[in-house]
Amino acid sequence: MSRVHVNPAIAEVVERVKPLLTQYLVDHGVAVTERGRFRCINPEHPDQTPSMHLVPKSNGTKVKCFGCGASYDVFDAHWIFEKRPKMGPGWVYQNVYDLARRYGIEFKEVEPTEQELLLMSLMRLYQDAADTLDDLIHEKPEEY
Repeated sequence: MSRVHVNPAIAEVVERVKPLLTQYLVDHGVAVTERGRFRCINPEHPDQTPSMHLVPKSNGTKVKCFGCGASYDVFDAHWIFEKRPKMGPGWVYQNVYDLARRYGIEFKEVEPTEQELLLMSLMRLYQDAADTLDDLIHEKPEEY
């Protein structure tokens, strides 16, 4: 059985777009303080005070809410603000490539195979699960 890898061209675009999270939030009217705090962008959390923050160890590529526990990256924010797909072919074309174009990142558009799309979806699910576990361990380390 051969191993499936994400197309390096797509992976490169993803890595170049990730650091744009703060700029994307500001462009969508989110008032990010100098300390990296702001009101939660989770649509299900009616946040009245700045309870979301940029995660320091992520180098500005992730945010986390102290109130509801939500954790997002720039692609999740794009999904929240503009209803862009979180997975599948739409994720590559309407989320990743759209953000790259918007922020002037030059790239060669490649079409992912079905296997690559499945792998990218699994990788996103795995990362979400790992982030959740990491959050739980840091909130209640005595239980783990």
